[in-house]
Amino acid sequence: AYSDLDAIMSGPNVILSLPLPDVLIRFFKAQILIPLFAQVDLPIYGTLDNELLPSSFLASILNLLSSTLQLSIDAQQSFEQASGIRIIAYLLTSNSPRNLTFDLYLHFVLLYESIHLPELKLQLFQYILTNAQIWALTSQKVCQQILDHWDQHLFTKYTDTFLSVLPFSRLINVFSHFYWRTSRKARKSTNENEETLEYGTRTIIFQIFCKVAEKQFTMNDLIALFMSCVGSPDM
Repeated sequence: AYSDLDAIMSGPNVILSLPLPDVLIRFFKAQILIPLFAQVDLPIYGTLDNELLPSSFLASILNLLSSTLQLSIDAQQSFEQASGIRIIAYLLTSNSPRNLTFDLYLHFVLLYESIHLPELKLQLFQYILTNAQIWALTSQKVCQQILDHWDQHLFTKYTDTFLSVLPFSRLINVFSHFYWRTSRKARKSTNENEETLEYGTRTIIFQIFCKVAEKQFTMNDLIALFMSCVGSPDM
């Protein structure tokens, strides 16, 4: 005799196979993709001249990561708890600068706009999108493109986040990665295009400073600005 709490199986046993995305998220998490970011500078096996992967390969990895994180909020929480964004940021500074393109930057912007976990979005904004240690490794042209995007898009669309991550005093330190680097390059070259890029870059920097100061400017910011001017080799 069966009690009221017993379960009786009727019919044939059915084996359900999990799709690959479910297996990836449930058992391996999105973190399994992180090591791929360290492989982009390795030569292609079997090529005659040890050819390298194209710079677009890094964007392909990022697309895969983006698709994986969008599968569930659990995937984003797990990735945030594992400090996945910080690890990727470190790997980006360790790889060849040839992989750091404006297109890659825009792919990170798309990732930021596609995820929903606030903590993960903040990590991405702080440690990659506005991380000068990464983007200062790029060419002067890419530097200018990224700064222009900060000015026209990031600050305009995500003002509160921008101000919390990059208050005026911190902007001074961040922009030193761009400003002094391009300044030294320009002094060693009479190339007219480089001089034009330098002027354009400094113009964008000044615009961002003004916009941030209009929204938020403290006495500590004033002191930081004064100390920066005093320590400037151009003074």
